[in-house]
Amino acid sequence: MKEWKYTVELGDLHRQYNNGEICITEVAYKLSERLESLLEYFPDDWNLNDMIDFFAEIENVTEYDDWLECLYNWADKNNVWISTF
Repeated sequence: MKEWKYTVELGDLHRQYNNGEICITEVAYKLSERLESLLEYFPDDWNLNDMIDFFAEIENVTEYDDWLECLYNWADKNNVWISTF
């Protein structure tokens, strides 16, 4: 079993989106803010920096899904748990 070193909470944002409380652009922007906390541990990671920038500018669900897949792949390689519960 993989040992996760860091966690990014995402479940609350997905619940708010599914309940119609926030739109996908708000989910993505708030996620970008949460990802910024990882810069302390990965200060020179250009992939993380790019994802932060792209999530902050997402305009639709398709873009969000595409970048979320990139985030999951990056997170797996860097022992970061993306909590969706």
